[in-house]
Parts: sequence; C-alpha cells; structure tokens
Amino acid sequence: MHRDDEHRPGRPLVFVLDLPPRRPAVATGPAGALQCVHHVGPAAADVPRYAGPRVVHRPGRHRLELVVDAGRPVEVSDLLAIHIPDV
Repeated sequence: MHRDDEHRPGRPLVFVLDLPPRRPAVATGPAGALQCVHHVGPAAADVPRYAGPRVVHRPGRHRLELVVDAGRPVEVSDLLAIHIPDV
C-alpha cells in the first residue's frame, strides 16, 4: 500500500478480493460516489492514512461493503456488496 492516492489518483488505495466467477455486470443507471467502506473481518485492515472515504471495521466473517450515495444495492457475492444508506 502507498499513501499518495490523494495526490496521485493513478495510484489508488486498493482492496483485493478473490471472488468466484459470476455473470457479467450490467449497468443499471448512474453510478454513485463512494461514501464509506465497511470492512468486516476478524481484525481491522491495516490501512495507511489517506484522504479517501472512511474505512469502518466490524468483527465477523470476511466481507467488504461499499456504501455509495446513488444507484441501487447489489449483492455481488457473499464477500462483496454495494449499499445505499437509508435516507
């Protein structure tokens, strides 16, 4: 990991998940902006300081939940989901 993502957008902070194959993605409307990353796992990710969205840890089985401000919720797999906060 590196700490210059806020100054060099070509070097973003990246989480890597090993997901099983699935059907291709289908665009369903405008994409929302990332507001927060919920990392669920036995221990918090060791994330360096950066100027991006908050990374919040909750204990549990490994899972990554991306919180966006628009679009629709998507359960990509049991390890990855996209959520829209309740308004």
